[in-house]
Amino acid sequence: VVGALQAENLSVPGGQVVEGRQQVLVRTPGYFQTIEDVRNVVVSQRSAPIYLSDVARVVDGVVERETLTRLNGQDSVVLNIRKQSGTNTVQVANRVKEALREIEAANPNLNIAVGLDSSVFVQQATDDALMELLAGLVVLFFFRNVRNTFITMSGLPIIMLGTIALMDAFGLTLNMVTLLALALVVGLVIDDAIVVRENIFRWVEKGYSAREAASKATEEVALPVLATSATIVAVFLPVAYAEGLAGQFLGEFGFTVVFAIVISTFEALTLAPMLSAYFFA
Repeated sequence: VVGALQAENLSVPGGQVVEGRQQVLVRTPGYFQTIEDVRNVVVSQRSAPIYLSDVARVVDGVVERETLTRLNGQDSVVLNIRKQSGTNTVQVANRVKEALREIEAANPNLNIAVGLDSSVFVQQATDDALMELLAGLVVLFFFRNVRNTFITMSGLPIIMLGTIALMDAFGLTLNMVTLLALALVVGLVIDDAIVVRENIFRWVEKGYSAREAASKATEEVALPVLATSATIVAVFLPVAYAEGLAGQFLGEFGFTVVFAIVISTFEALTLAPMLSAYFFA
């Protein structure tokens, strides 16, 4: 019976028709149109044809319900919307919500509710990454000097914006993985600036001017700073080129960390000494 139904309910190629310079493919639709078409399907051929209606009761009814969804105690229809790979989760969610508002306005009898919104988690991760700026309070606690803290932390926004710019240049988006990487590197990217600024402060205490201290102190710790950054890059860069399923999840993570470390090293050896030499002499 199943085989007969599958064989009769088909749309098969019917050949091709050549007309002038055009060649048109012909399709022969053979789908069931009415309930009588289903009843008249021949399931077996003996001395006389045996129709489906002879061995089964064919009715035009409702399929048996296998799943049930309710929202606030009322029956509902669930629609899952997934973004394409490489697109921005928050942007897709905002466009979907805008389309839902238009649909709801055009159909007042519909009650549309969002049951799960993954963009909320991305936005929360963004807020968590911004909260890491409180690391400046930790620096202030140990430096006990507002000027030193300001110079050290002033490069953090530049590092983050530069990292995001590089991410965009390499086709990376802000998602759970990259935001996790940004939150992680907040503590790493200011390490170099802390080392440079602390050494400059030490040379100032020796009696050198701010410009001389910035030059000599930065030159003194440039190699250790580069070595530290190169070590971190050597750890995370292979992660960015991992293959398989792990590479799909950790590739963006590794690239984000590497971008941040490279920019932070450049900032620690340029911006931090410059601010120390000219703005807080």
